[in-house]
Amino acid sequence: MLSGLVRGISVVLAPLLALGQPEAELSEVPSEEVPSVEECVGAHEEAQLYREDADLVAARDALRVCASTSCPKLIQRDCVFLLAEIQRALPSVVVDVVIEGQPGAPEHFWIDGKLSKVPRDPVEMNPGLHRFRARHVIEGEEVDLVLEVVVQPSARRQVVRIDLHKAAPDPASLLIDTGRPLRIAGFSTLGAAGAVGVATLGVGVDAFLRRDKAREECAPACSADRVNRIEAGFLAADILGATAGALAVSAIVMIIVGYGRRPRVESEDDGKGRKGRKNARIRVDPLVALPQAGLRIRW
Repeated sequence: MLSGLVRGISVVLAPLLALGQPEAELSEVPSEEVPSVEECVGAHEEAQLYREDADLVAARDALRVCASTSCPKLIQRDCVFLLAEIQRALPSVVVDVVIEGQPGAPEHFWIDGKLSKVPRDPVEMNPGLHRFRARHVIEGEEVDLVLEVVVQPSARRQVVRIDLHKAAPDPASLLIDTGRPLRIAGFSTLGAAGAVGVATLGVGVDAFLRRDKAREECAPACSADRVNRIEAGFLAADILGATAGALAVSAIVMIIVGYGRRPRVESEDDGKGRKGRKNARIRVDPLVALPQAGLRIRW
């Protein structure tokens, strides 16, 4: 409603104001750049609408039109006042690109989705969240970094640092599993212990069967040779049983030690009670100190 009222007043007063405008002032600006009275009125109205929508950049551009000395004095003075106010509130950022530790220019660069070159001078932007993206090939590897920064109102020369570098290798790939040979040996020994255990059972059962048969056929007058063979069978079963037990104990110890030496990767809770591998390639750091307020994401 306020903008409509201003528009109505401006339209009514514009012809009257134009009549009292000195022609000397019109000659101060080249004719092709001198806005007409209608353009002054329109720019004045648009600037207020842009300001209400928090689009300070567009409001600044509109106010620069109606702040011209060729515009009616009433509108021109209001635009000059509003332009100074907008300039005080309008922040600017300085983009600093570093490639592998050295200043450089990426092959592709975007600001809020618009492809552009890396600006050398401070860039005035609306306050709020802005998205910077850079893409560059480093030693055959394409590095694509996205940086979201909250630009603070009235912050001048806020630094946006974009650090492009090759991704660090996965920490898990750098860890050596020293327990793997022990685990392999432990499971192999456990298999051997099982095989010896089966042999022990077979030899022991055979010795019991021969003893029972000897009792039925010749006890207590069995020959010494037959008795010795039966006793040798029991002795072999005892030795095999002890060997199987020793192998089983050794296998269990090697397996336990082997799993204890297995490398572990740091994990973090995802907020839902689940654990996952920590991502070492992305960092989100809050920047609370001016002129670097906002968020920084590193890949």
